[in-house]
Amino acid sequence: MRFGRRSRGRLALWPRSALALIFGSGLAVTSYAQAGGDLESHYRRAQEAMTARDYGTAEAAWKAVIELTPDLPQARSNLGLVYHLQRNYGEAIGQFRKALSQDPQLLAARVFLGIDYYLTSRPDLAIRELEKARASDPNTAMARKWLAMSYVQTDQFRKAIEELRACRRLDPDDHDLVFHLGRVYRRVSDAAFRAVRQSGLESAWLFLLRGRQFVTQNDTRSALDEFLHAARLDPQLPGIHFEIAQVHERDGRTQEALFEYASELESYPAHVPSAVGLVRTLGSLGLHQEAIAVRERALRFHKGAPAAATGLAAPGPGAGGNARLASDDAERIRASMPSFEPRADHSWASRSLDALLADQPGKVLQFAEAQHPVVTEDTKRYWKARAFLKQGQAERALEIFISLHVDEPENVEIAFFLQACAERLALESLDTYASLEPESYRTHQLRAEYHASRGESQQAITEYSLALRLAPRATHLHLAIGSLYMSQRKYAEALAAFRAELENDAYSITARARTGEAHYVLGNISEADKILKEAIAINASAPEPHKTLGQVYFKKRDYRKSVEHLELALRLGIDDDEDLYYHLGRSYRMLGNLEAAEENLEIVRQLKESRQSIAQERLEASQATSTVGDRD
Repeated sequence: MRFGRRSRGRLALWPRSALALIFGSGLAVTSYAQAGGDLESHYRRAQEAMTARDYGTAEAAWKAVIELTPDLPQARSNLGLVYHLQRNYGEAIGQFRKALSQDPQLLAARVFLGIDYYLTSRPDLAIRELEKARASDPNTAMARKWLAMSYVQTDQFRKAIEELRACRRLDPDDHDLVFHLGRVYRRVSDAAFRAVRQSGLESAWLFLLRGRQFVTQNDTRSALDEFLHAARLDPQLPGIHFEIAQVHERDGRTQEALFEYASELESYPAHVPSAVGLVRTLGSLGLHQEAIAVRERALRFHKGAPAAATGLAAPGPGAGGNARLASDDAERIRASMPSFEPRADHSWASRSLDALLADQPGKVLQFAEAQHPVVTEDTKRYWKARAFLKQGQAERALEIFISLHVDEPENVEIAFFLQACAERLALESLDTYASLEPESYRTHQLRAEYHASRGESQQAITEYSLALRLAPRATHLHLAIGSLYMSQRKYAEALAAFRAELENDAYSITARARTGEAHYVLGNISEADKILKEAIAINASAPEPHKTLGQVYFKKRDYRKSVEHLELALRLGIDDDEDLYYHLGRSYRMLGNLEAAEENLEIVRQLKESRQSIAQERLEASQATSTVGDRD
């Protein structure tokens, strides 16, 4: 998105700090007066026209000033501003560059040059200019905000977050910063989920994450399938039996929940929520003595810590609903009760995990401050991040998780907690922004992106549509709707949405790339070819148009160009796409490069086999579970 109303170039909608930056770049009237009356007259006419938003007159006046004094860079900078306010970004960029060639210290020209590079889908060039502006004056909040948005466009999320937080310190009353941070957190959450999915097809962490997502959607059956598969992959995964127990208890399967709570405690006796759940389910089944015994064991294990005692009140006689529990069931339950024996593993990581399970994150932070010669700094940082997350200091945790993920992008466990942390911050930002700006279209936009991340397409489209009613010219909204229609294979509706997006943002590479993709799917090859080349002409570093153009060339049997664009898409960042590898492999085969063909087609087979085998295993396990349930 081009971030709403401020990208539309209306002068009155810029904050005061921006206006100071703009008009601070102009020459004083006395400077013009020294050069002659005509120059002063043109200058006054330009300023009056700017104030009246008469940009045509302002443009003519600044051109007259430049004609009389071509060596005054401030005049070119102000002409560039006029072009910017008319959304004539190409001309604006030209004037800002000329002004800076005459005086590289012009801060306003530097900032607006960066902004206009961003608005014309060249975030790499925007970053170059805006970083220079930040170096010149770190207190220019506007420059740092647009720098943050440029970092987002290049997936440099850590830098984007740092800049937006710096902006909040500089301008705490700017509510838009909450909106932008919320969108970055959402992007981080989605990217971390993709990282878990890409690197963890055989990992229990992936299915734990998917199960939790289904829980938030109130789809307990799907959640249970995911949790059970995670437990099959790794029965010792901390918390997995607790998650299963929660679903069972929620759906009224109290005995099943009880056994899962007990199983969790057998592996991790420090897990306070499982002790609380076990006491609760024992009481609901009428096993009051057993509930009291579990409570006492748990309190002894935790040495009466207040955190452990919370929620561990055993029900008294008469509480609970099923006092006539079958004797054989009661015996099985008694036999399954955990012993609360300390775990044999006394490693630093094990003690840190137990502290978190006991809801004592402060202990982890104490451990991390002590000297541990055999414990690496990255290990300490990981557990500190988990402790911060447990304490509710999600921003501090996120900073560490992002850093760890950059160093270990294939570590599924780190990506899992990165996703959880970013998701929490995204939801907090949504709540905060909605309370600050309840009537803003951006509130609907954040809600739409939340629904889209959960796969709730129709709810997302509804929220995006509500946003458009409030801000018909806002960018990104039609694009998002079109992308959702693409996922539903509603290509006519998608094309209409992309056309509307391009009316609001003629430089949107993504809208062009998606338009080209829709035409390609519909068989309109020449139209796809045309619009994809338009996208590449705007910014040749964007990977999406190269990928689809490579497929277009494959369809046209120009296999050499197909390979050229598909390989470029890979280098530019697309690396988890079966269609890309398939077309690349087929193109290499048609060119006679059988080794490269087999290499790419093998990647396709591996991706498909992994997903199919997991799906089949889950299906068989689900059927087995259903059969047992039917017999019961």
